[in-house]
Amino acid sequence: MRNNSSPRLVSVEMFNQVQRLAPILFTAICATALISGGCKKKSGDASDSGNSAPITGKVSDAPVSIKPSWKSGNKYLLRLERTQVGQPGAMGGGRHGGGPANNAPVETTYAQEYTLTITNAEAGNRGAELEITGMELQSGRGEETFINYDSQNKAAPRDQSNPISTAIVGALDKLIGGKVRYLLSADGTVQKVEGVNELFARADGTNAQPGGRAFAPSAMLRRTISEDTFKQMVELNGAPDNEMKVGESWPFNRLVDAPMAGKLSVNLTNTLRGWQEHDGVKCARVEFTGTVTSTGGGNAPGGGRITITDGQVSGHYWYDPAIGLSREMMLKQTYTVSGAGFGGGRNTNNAGGTNQFSSPVKESVSVKLLEVKPAG
Repeated sequence: MRNNSSPRLVSVEMFNQVQRLAPILFTAICATALISGGCKKKSGDASDSGNSAPITGKVSDAPVSIKPSWKSGNKYLLRLERTQVGQPGAMGGGRHGGGPANNAPVETTYAQEYTLTITNAEAGNRGAELEITGMELQSGRGEETFINYDSQNKAAPRDQSNPISTAIVGALDKLIGGKVRYLLSADGTVQKVEGVNELFARADGTNAQPGGRAFAPSAMLRRTISEDTFKQMVELNGAPDNEMKVGESWPFNRLVDAPMAGKLSVNLTNTLRGWQEHDGVKCARVEFTGTVTSTGGGNAPGGGRITITDGQVSGHYWYDPAIGLSREMMLKQTYTVSGAGFGGGRNTNNAGGTNQFSSPVKESVSVKLLEVKPAG
């Protein structure tokens, strides 16, 4: 793919930066579906994977517990995949207005593999250690490639023409092997998180933007990922305490940290649909729908404001009572991401910070538990 270096509005640049630097901005939504894992397939399509097994069960069946839990002494291998397509339309600000110089959609695919090792702790608590073992990130727009990164394919050629993208790739390399430690209560609630600052510090190095300005990848990571993000990759607190019957529903509501957009208000309704065979295992199938919106107060680059509106989420997961966890979750979500108040940048006509963008976004997320084995 060729590199398109034609001039663009700072609003377009900001939209691109959001796409490149926020690969797991909405990962926390996965946790609301009681999952902490990812999908092995490369497509990133959160579909039903062609699974046509019938859903069985009836209201008169005995109730079942679908409350997940991590087991001490186990090591879990997890993978998350996410595909995002955003259309950078409705641009404003500057004398160029909303010109469609390059209005191709921005597509970003992201994958992360990690292990989670569970140990015993005092007073009935448990310890957990998360280690990042692999990451993939591809992002582009039309014929322009922003990033093409795969931690397991370091021999692949990497574009050195974009200093910021080069610095991000270097930062991702340094995140591999990074660890975050947790203290979990008996019910799976995270009591303490340690190691996030050290993980971000791994990302920094000798990087520079054009013009010799220092570039700290950790500063960008902190705008898209918070301690709360890592917390929700492990915490299992969205299931009902009581047993559920087929056809019964329960709500889940939570405020989720999204540093660039402030807080995300997640409101879901979950329904136990019945039983379905998934990957050869009889699982309880739970379906969910809901909404996601930002509440403001974010810290976006350039002093701007980013908001999330019209967020709609739907999906399902397969809970396996034999292991006490969901084996896989799939969701689709749509929302509008808007930004305003970004000043400076290449477009000197907008020094007052009037640049803005508004983009409809579609996402598919799939998460899967790949393997469970004894720790050590």
